[in-house]
Amino acid sequence: MPEASKTQSNIALEEVMSVTRSPFAPGAQVAGWTVSLPPTPPEERRRIAFVVHKFPPESVGGTEIYTWSLARELAHAGHDIHIFYPTPDLTPGDEQIERQGVHLWRVSLPDSRTHEDPVRQYWHTFRETAFEHRFSQFLAEVQPDIVHFQHVQGVSARLIELAQGYTRVVTLHDYWYFCANSQLIRPDHTPCNGPSTGCMNCVDCATERADLQWMRSLRPLVALPFVYRNRYLRRVVETVDLFIAPSSFLRDQYVRHGFPPQRIAVLENGLDDRKLVQRATIPLPDPPARPHFGFLGSLAWQKGVHVLVEAFNRLGDNASLTIYGSEQTFPDYVEQLKSLAHHPNIRFAGLLQPQQVGAALPDGLSRGSLSLVRELAAGDSRGLRCRHAGGGQSSGRIDRKSGGGSHGPALYSRGCRCPGVSPGPHRRCPQLPARDVAHDSPGPGDGGTCGPAAGNLRPDP
Repeated sequence: MPEASKTQSNIALEEVMSVTRSPFAPGAQVAGWTVSLPPTPPEERRRIAFVVHKFPPESVGGTEIYTWSLARELAHAGHDIHIFYPTPDLTPGDEQIERQGVHLWRVSLPDSRTHEDPVRQYWHTFRETAFEHRFSQFLAEVQPDIVHFQHVQGVSARLIELAQGYTRVVTLHDYWYFCANSQLIRPDHTPCNGPSTGCMNCVDCATERADLQWMRSLRPLVALPFVYRNRYLRRVVETVDLFIAPSSFLRDQYVRHGFPPQRIAVLENGLDDRKLVQRATIPLPDPPARPHFGFLGSLAWQKGVHVLVEAFNRLGDNASLTIYGSEQTFPDYVEQLKSLAHHPNIRFAGLLQPQQVGAALPDGLSRGSLSLVRELAAGDSRGLRCRHAGGGQSSGRIDRKSGGGSHGPALYSRGCRCPGVSPGPHRRCPQLPARDVAHDSPGPGDGGTCGPAAGNLRPDP
């Protein structure tokens, strides 16, 4: 890389670091958790390359939506944005396209990837030579100031190594860099503390997912590929300039597993509030009771929706809950949720596309209602976080207490002024302390829906 480009790269890194040290860029318009970037002066514009393992519309997971939203916002601010990602069924000639001012560089996913044996499937989660060659060409053509890796699972971790000489930023969306299944959850659904000595415990997850439990008798041998994987990934990321973690909890997990704390910045995910003002073309049915709670996200065990359902069952009939999420991805879990839902006002409303989120919030979750968006993290007792839909207000949480492999979810009360919530047979009402996010309107102490409360939530004695 030319010396002038290296200098420019160092300037770009310092700019990234300065953003992580301040809540938002000067002149940014902030609403709730949203930061809309102002136009960038021409002399400060940068060429930024994103790398991600999947991308909309073919895949609409959290990492994909985050990458697209961030890239689009940066492009609107005047930066030159390029995204490198694999996609299935790519038509020749469509490898490079432009969408809303963002340059998309697409690489065809090999057909063989759809029917691989477990060994090749495992290897390709962190190495894929076909993508490595194309990525080298991509870097040579784009010559970015910054390469921002959103996720490389299933693409190739070596892409980080190939970007040597460029400023490299890695966002830590999960635990993948030290946990092969990304979730830190064992097959029996108990939290995992991470790889044990020699990765012996990783064998349990691998053999369970591949339905090869008989291989556990060969545990020391089966563990060797996981030892190699983790050492390889650690070596690859040693020279990354900056890691971004969306929460302090995630950062602490990486620090505990030996990642450099001085290079991990906490920068919470944003929310594009422009989607929140979109109205539904077909009005959603009114909830049967208010306050109205809503969950928006994947209906997967690690998201903790069962904690929410079990807790909501303990409320009286003058509250309602709507659960949005695809019922096709994990159908067995959805059936479990439905069997747990004994409260008469729990509704399952199906999948919401990203552009429909705003329509659901104003119509189905009007002012004073709450959306529950926090997922179950491994060992994270913070549980599910509540967010006021109408006022951009964030509030309390539903704790998950672990003990003996079981969970004791509950909704608790302290400092809550939610109107009209009566207790169920076991608890008084939801505890909804305002935390972390500035209030739009009304504020604490002036007749708002919920006032502030401090400390972790625990059951009343």
